Amino acid sequence: MIASTVGKFRRISALSGFTQNIKSALDIHLFKLEHVILEREYCHQSLIPFNRIQIIIRGEGTACINEKKYTLKPGYVYLFPLQNRVELFNKDELEKIYGQFNINYHLLDIFTNERELFFKKIDSGLTARYIDMIRSGSFFYGKALLYELLELFSAEFDKIISKKSSLHQKFSSFFSQCEDLNMTTVSLAEIAGKLGMNEAHFSRIFKKKFTITPKQYITNHKLNKAKEFLMFSDMNLNAISEHLGFSDQFHFCKVFKKNEGISPSRFRNEMRNIDA
Repeated sequence: MIASTVGKFRRISALSGFTQNIKSALDIHLFKLEHVILEREYCHQSLIPFNRIQIIIRGEGTACINEKKYTLKPGYVYLFPLQNRVELFNKDELEKIYGQFNINYHLLDIFTNERELFFKKIDSGLTARYIDMIRSGSFFYGKALLYELLELFSAEFDKIISKKSSLHQKFSSFFSQCEDLNMTTVSLAEIAGKLGMNEAHFSRIFKKKFTITPKQYITNHKLNKAKEFLMFSDMNLNAISEHLGFSDQFHFCKVFKKNEGISPSRFRNEMRNIDA
């Protein structure tokens, strides 16, 4: 089960489903931006496949991330790194703005393996402007708002990127080829040769540095794109499998379920109904 939710929330306004590429190694995908009110005793649990950002406007909540608890207070922006198990709950009514996004650096999310919650205090007077930006329904305002909020964490970004940049640059030719999603004919031996290694050595070094093999990275990259199609498009499974270079729909579904634990169809249904 991807997620479970108890209690109701009232969606006031929302933006969703757009991608912004910036002219650098960073690639930002904003999937959702909403202004919501959560009823009393609201509870949501999930292992999130994307980063979340939240602004608490009114009320207090609690976040439990990997069994560590944080109090969510009004006037703060909170950034939840992806791939952490998160439980959110509030005793009383809570109003907030929240968004779902990914921010990649050379095709790997910069928050991969980052475990802690990031948070910053903001001027409470800004929240009315943020709400108006969402209510406008403008994608440009939505992008601007995300960038404005992410700018608060620029120091943290700089530290993470500085730590990871040389490592990513070393394998930049591999990452560049991975941008071609239809990689059915890619030879790891050829890629390794361009890096001055044999295939076995390349795979061993890559796994040591990134904790997964190059083949698994390619699979993960395809599945991340598949998740975007499943969540934010109406493409059928056959079209998705063909676009991503799988031999057929059956192969795509088999690989997806092996890695994600559920079928693509079930993932689509559950993630489209995921709450705040």
